[in-house]
Amino acid sequence: MKVEDIQDAFAGKLWWRFRTTETIWSWFFSTKYIKGKNIYTMQDKAYDSRQWKLLLKGKDIAEEFICWSKIDGDISFLFDQWTVWSPLARFALNAPSFAPVMDFLSHQSWSIAKIMEVLSSFIVAHILNIHIASHGQDKALWKLSMHGDFTMKSMWNKIRSHSHVDQCLAYVWHKAIPTFVSTHMWRFIKGLAPII
Repeated sequence: MKVEDIQDAFAGKLWWRFRTTETIWSWFFSTKYIKGKNIYTMQDKAYDSRQWKLLLKGKDIAEEFICWSKIDGDISFLFDQWTVWSPLARFALNAPSFAPVMDFLSHQSWSIAKIMEVLSSFIVAHILNIHIASHGQDKALWKLSMHGDFTMKSMWNKIRSHSHVDQCLAYVWHKAIPTFVSTHMWRFIKGLAPII
């Protein structure tokens, strides 16, 4: 277990909380750092706070595991994962913008003309089949859990470094072998046996 992996898992949790909860903390960071910019393309700067840098690191780690359902229009049309094809920015016909889904709606239904300005007809046909919620909020779902809620366990299991298990050493450090014998065998295998 590496400390860096644990820190990355907590950074992912921080990003999840930033994206899914409306708190004074998330409002403060949105107001101070985002100010109408595209958060998906933001990079940390030397003068940014440690907390903001950690949040951006969490974005790089966790954003791909967040998807959205019950679309009501507040999420990003091109950058959030709310369709099978998401993020749609990779299919954009012109420079992607951070416009929310609601900018592509007209009277609670899709505005085909607005969508055609941004995406090809193949993708538009797919989007027209997506139902828009008439009430409620956008709902974030965590892809790594069965119930859709964020868990540290799922985050950590996804990002942790998996070390290679040496079968030879697994036999050396077996519970049936006394520790002093295992220690001498290990030193011999590693070339650390004392010269007599």
